[in-house]
Amino acid sequence: MSIMTACGVHDFVGPRTAKVAEAIDKIIAARLARIHRAGKKAGAERQRRKTELMLSGPDLPGQSVDQARIDALFAKA
Repeated sequence: MSIMTACGVHDFVGPRTAKVAEAIDKIIAARLARIHRAGKKAGAERQRRKTELMLSGPDLPGQSVDQARIDALFAKA
C-alpha cells in the first residue's frame, strides 16, 4: 500500500513541478529579453552621444587649418 501511495504522490507532484519549472523558464526568458533590449538601447544612446559630443578641434573635413585662421579666431575673443 505504501508503494502505491508513493507512486500516486509522484504522479501528482511530477506534473506540478513541471508546470512550476515552465513558468520560471518563461519569467526568466522575459526578463533576459528585457535586459537585452535595454542594453541595445543604452548602447545606441551611448554611440549617439559619443558622435554628437566628439571634439575634433578646428580641423574640419575639407578645411585646412593655418596659423592665420587661428589668429583670426583668437582676435575675435
